[in-house]
Amino acid sequence: MDLVYKEIYKDQSIEIYRFSQFMPGGVGYSCYSAIIDDYTLPGDFDRRSHNPFRPSEDTGNQPTPKHSSALAAAKAYCDTRVQPSEQPSEQREDELLPLTLFYRKVKTLLHQFFSSLVKR
Repeated sequence: MDLVYKEIYKDQSIEIYRFSQFMPGGVGYSCYSAIIDDYTLPGDFDRRSHNPFRPSEDTGNQPTPKHSSALAAAKAYCDTRVQPSEQPSEQREDELLPLTLFYRKVKTLLHQFFSSLVKR
């Protein structure tokens, strides 16, 4: 595993690691994992398979760590840990702020991730 990205987000340390495993002949896979303040998010992200003998659907280029779903999931996790007193003061309890496209994508990715765990 190699540390490929590090960021401080909302006073929490996010580290993105790339794990790669290959056998002779180029068969293997690579994926990202995320660690937030010594807590490892379950599962792996942006997994890519490499098999020159049998093409698969997930052989495309892996996104950069800065644009990975691992970083998006880590930031979403950090957002859930923010105390209510740290929320914007203009937010009132009776109204919801609209979700940005980024957080909608994170929610979709997390839903897909947990759904795939249930199917296994």
